[in-house]
Amino acid sequence: MSDSVQVINGMLIVRVPWKHKQACLALRAQWSAELRAWTLPANPAMARLVADTLGSVLAITDEDFQELLARAPSQGPPDRSHLAESGPPLTKLPPWPHQCIAYNMIVNQTATMLAYDMGTGKSKCIVDAVCNIEARYTLILCPCSVVSVWPREFDKHAAVPVKVMPLVGPIKNRVCWLSTVTSQRVERLVVVLNYEALQHDDMERALRNVPWALMVADESHRIKKPGGIQSRMLARIGQAAKRRVCLTGTPMPHSPLDIYGQYRFLDKSIFGHNFTAFKAQYAVMGGYQNRCAVAFKNQDDLRAKFYSIAHRVEKRDVLDLPKFTHERLDVELSDSARRVYRQLETEFCAQLDKGEVTAANALAKLLRLQQVTSGHVPADGGPIEEVDHGKRDALLSLIDGLADTEPVVVFCRFRHDLDAVAQVCKKLGRTLYELSGRVNELEAWQSGTLGDVLAVQIQSGGVGVDLTRAAYVVYYSLGFSLGDYEQSLARVDRPGQTRPVTYYHLIATKTVDEKVYTALRERKQVVEHILSEGDYGNHRTTTPDGRVRDSRPAAEVAR
Repeated sequence: MSDSVQVINGMLIVRVPWKHKQACLALRAQWSAELRAWTLPANPAMARLVADTLGSVLAITDEDFQELLARAPSQGPPDRSHLAESGPPLTKLPPWPHQCIAYNMIVNQTATMLAYDMGTGKSKCIVDAVCNIEARYTLILCPCSVVSVWPREFDKHAAVPVKVMPLVGPIKNRVCWLSTVTSQRVERLVVVLNYEALQHDDMERALRNVPWALMVADESHRIKKPGGIQSRMLARIGQAAKRRVCLTGTPMPHSPLDIYGQYRFLDKSIFGHNFTAFKAQYAVMGGYQNRCAVAFKNQDDLRAKFYSIAHRVEKRDVLDLPKFTHERLDVELSDSARRVYRQLETEFCAQLDKGEVTAANALAKLLRLQQVTSGHVPADGGPIEEVDHGKRDALLSLIDGLADTEPVVVFCRFRHDLDAVAQVCKKLGRTLYELSGRVNELEAWQSGTLGDVLAVQIQSGGVGVDLTRAAYVVYYSLGFSLGDYEQSLARVDRPGQTRPVTYYHLIATKTVDEKVYTALRERKQVVEHILSEGDYGNHRTTTPDGRVRDSRPAAEVAR
């Protein structure tokens, strides 16, 4: 049994990947060549140390170990069930009990950590808070792919008028707009800004000049690195806000040290002002030049401080969750990719850096346009050229926000998309398996370690495949076949699945991606639907000087 801990004959038998060797040695574990595992004495205190040190990579299912763990002293989360008795006075949709708890925490304390799993409705908590407190100016910071999601969440949940302003475009323009934000004559204004914008000094000055009533760090694990520019800037500007909230399903995606940067933004008094002192308090350092945390200590104290302002909700705790949910994550194409896309869309050909790409007919054009939205396009008679990396960055952000132990399935249409997934996994240190026309590693993934990613070419993973090991699915790109799409959905949400499933769709805005996604979700035949909506088959375009041009290749025109 891989990545597990068992109690056998009075000993803890721990099996983890070899990269965790230093952590095991720090626990004074002995390596057993016969068992191919690390061994430790079985007692409650040691069980607690093992869980604190290696819990993020272990499958803790052994009943004897769980019994030891239950007997170990531990500071659990405080009981906040009384906060569920009353919800927000103004609300469009009835809140769940845990959303009432979140609302009351946000309203009654200056700093709140909502460690809510994806799909448990944490955005509604923010919307209800904005609608019920004196929050004239609210700032929501989030990844690029989530900026466009927040206006839809306010449309869905806001019980009173709220103006939501996603700030996109050149930094100079956004800074200029922020400099005049206080002149906006609105009762409630919500500004949505991506984290990358925090790398500019002008942006920091502009944000400091706004009297924020509420500041929200969505997917706050993005600011977990204390030395990061974004994390340090948010720590500086956050203290001026009346209320601060962190939203994340994985507050400690890699180790307990990940919470320092987030709590520095929320309330510096909880874990102090110095990261070095924080590490000395809660980590055992080792490895090269003592720079790596090989084990952790004082975890009861850390948990107590963490839960002093935090509320944790996991999917399995929320019985009212739907069996599955679909989430759309918008991706903006770069200017260069947008240029190539527009040329192909209007003229059936586009100029690349190292050649030209043409489409002989409407169907070929749809295919080429979809390749552009995935960030690549094959030049005529030449190599594949990369024109964008928006989806790759969005996938990296999404998987980085999941726990290291969470298996993920990523569906792709093109082989180059599979290669992009491999690049993301390599950067995140995740093990990747592939199921495609070129390789079949499904069995290895099904029996692999926690946190593995399976990249699936949608045509290969639709029928007769069991992917219930994962509860998180990402569609990097979509095919044109409604049958393949519905089969792929059913590979994860099927008998054997024990958790609510979340499907994420990466959609390049204002492109054919939107039309494909809409057609599939409405169970329409994709190609027929798209061609009936837009003039994708028109070969005749008008040039700037007024001449009509037939954009088909010359051989096709002659026929």
